[in-house]
Amino acid sequence: MKVSSVDDVGAQASPPQSTKDLYRFNYSYIPPIPFVEALPPGEKPTLKWYTEVIWQILRNVRNRLNWIAGSSAGALSFTDAEERDLVDLEALGLSEPIDLGELELTHATLGAAEVAEAADEMAASDGPLPFGGGLSIALEIGRIAVGAIKMGIRDPLALLETLGRAKQVMDSRRPDSSSGYLELYTLLDLPWFGRATQGALDDDTFAWLRVAGPNPLVIEGVAAVDAGFPVTEAHYSEAMRDVEDSLARAGKEGRLYLADYALLAGMEGGVAPYPKFTAAPKALFALPRGKGARRLKPVAIQCGQDAREFEIFTPADGEGWRKAKFIVQSADGNHHEIVSHLGRTHLLLGPFVMCTHRQLDGSHPVSRLLLPHFEGTLSINDSARTGMLGKGGAVDRSLAATIEATLTVAGAVFATPYFNHGMLPGWLSERRLLSPDLEYPYRDDGLLVWGVIERWVDSYVRLHYATDDAVAADGAVARWAAEVAAHDGGRIAAFGEDGAGRIRSIAYLVKALTMIIFTASAQHAVVNFGQGEQMTLASTSPVAAFGPPPRTRAEGAQGSWLDLVAPFDGALFQLEFLNQLGSVHYTQLGQYAPGWFGGGPVRGALETFQGELAAIGAEIVARNEARLGPFLPLIPARIPQSINI
Repeated sequence: MKVSSVDDVGAQASPPQSTKDLYRFNYSYIPPIPFVEALPPGEKPTLKWYTEVIWQILRNVRNRLNWIAGSSAGALSFTDAEERDLVDLEALGLSEPIDLGELELTHATLGAAEVAEAADEMAASDGPLPFGGGLSIALEIGRIAVGAIKMGIRDPLALLETLGRAKQVMDSRRPDSSSGYLELYTLLDLPWFGRATQGALDDDTFAWLRVAGPNPLVIEGVAAVDAGFPVTEAHYSEAMRDVEDSLARAGKEGRLYLADYALLAGMEGGVAPYPKFTAAPKALFALPRGKGARRLKPVAIQCGQDAREFEIFTPADGEGWRKAKFIVQSADGNHHEIVSHLGRTHLLLGPFVMCTHRQLDGSHPVSRLLLPHFEGTLSINDSARTGMLGKGGAVDRSLAATIEATLTVAGAVFATPYFNHGMLPGWLSERRLLSPDLEYPYRDDGLLVWGVIERWVDSYVRLHYATDDAVAADGAVARWAAEVAAHDGGRIAAFGEDGAGRIRSIAYLVKALTMIIFTASAQHAVVNFGQGEQMTLASTSPVAAFGPPPRTRAEGAQGSWLDLVAPFDGALFQLEFLNQLGSVHYTQLGQYAPGWFGGGPVRGALETFQGELAAIGAEIVARNEARLGPFLPLIPARIPQSINI
């Protein structure tokens, strides 16, 4: 129905009080962030989601068993091959273990009709769940899923720990060379650069990850570096090795780029289970002289914010430079998880889910558009809060800082105005990242996806609102926007056209809905699947340093950069943790449930949206053929509809 008058708006009923009670805010769990007080029953995961998660868990467990069997660590030994392949399922109420020895863990086995049929039967049964007997992998996954549902386990990492509990690894050794970390990959895929670089990180890849890595969101263009990062012409010359170029010239021509991790300054290092070290480095990059799109080169790194305490390293510094790159990678991993991933996707979207249910009737056009993009978000946020973000949880065990320091930064990030500034075209412009001279896959692919989503949203909105006055007169949208911004509501800082929770125009409504959908789908795909594709190898993509950042060149020259890398058990935990979270693809952008929008004009707009997604998917695939390394998460067929993992 097209909303075109105040009378029409009056017909838009608000949700009943019972719905608001189901989606009650709680600000005390991780202040000042709004979480749902108790997860509503309708927000719990589907069986299909569980099967996707469990398939990946079994691959992780099998990878671990293979490594243990082939390792000289002596951490665990098996009396025979059969024992090695058995995984105990007693904690899930399943009497017999699963035997991974002869299972073909291929994704094609999922979605089999027998899973759904058997799962329906098992879910309805109150009795013990049978297991074993040579059933297919699809059916066995279904049985594990139902067992997890009955035990109330929603946290993917808790389920991973449950299934792998009997085969834990404690191994504090480090390999003699970076290639030793590659031995951890017996079934799982290495990052694309892992084998070529033998588990180290060369300068070209290091620079490429700033624009096509799991966190391509820190880099920004600068005209010059300030006194807090005193890079000199000599430093620039050491790095660029071009007698006709200079630091001043590069700044004047817009060829300097900075990655500054100041948000991490002052965080206390954690101890879980080994002492870990935090850092807030600065790294300078430059484009070489030339024409056309070019790749960044690393120029200089300062391993802390204070130039009086930290000297500058350049590529001429050998072991010190390798340590400095490792420190930047560790900071990037922490910034990724705390800021780009947790703060600006999961925590940003949670309040929108709650406010939509609380203020918009399920038949309201805005609610109808958004609900598919909210599936699973409250569930995964709630399970994260109670599990991986808890004391001794996965974040505490893996990231560099104490969990208290991590959550303090996450809260500060959430409270900082971002929504309006984070809209991709404006965000890129504000950060001086639009120059076509910079090869920047996140920008180039991201703008394609943003544009397609925005055109779909614009078509959809204009089918329901004829004028700006119709938007302004919609009382339901007004209540929704006000609660999103309110301190006793969603607390999304500076939301609305006026920054105070008001929406009065088609143009802003389109931009806001585009931002919500882009964040729920594409932006989360970048930061989430980057974990599984590029962040699992601790020697190239650490999420903690196990030694202090070097302060001087003399200090950097001592020892080996490998002294900063996690020992085997920490590296294995990082591999499993990030592979599990970064490898579950559930739902697909643009693929709504049949009949979700009904027929009529919306169907035509939706078909256009789906066609455009397919077209840009082919374009991105072609682009990747010419890139230093593939950037996969923004291929539309790989983008889920919502934040569900």
